Amino acid sequence: MGSGGHYLTTRHTLDWFTKEQYMPSAVIDRMDRKAWEEHGSKNSFQRARQAVQKILREHLPEPLAPDVEKQLTKIAKAIFEKNGVGI
Repeated sequence: MGSGGHYLTTRHTLDWFTKEQYMPSAVIDRMDRKAWEEHGSKNSFQRARQAVQKILREHLPEPLAPDVEKQLTKIAKAIFEKNGVGI
């Protein structure tokens, strides 16, 4: 925006301002100070860490289909052989 400029009147800001301010997030909160303190006074880094830990603890990815796994193994072996690495 340069010296003295601001983003508040740009088309992008006007298009996204009302949408962005209400997007839910486990990391960014919209609480006032009192509510924030009642919920443990966590900063965004702490909330992000909690969100990552929750995902790692609870996410159960679906296993690859056997034919896909077989193809990936074949591709990996070819790459390793091409680069002189044994597996």
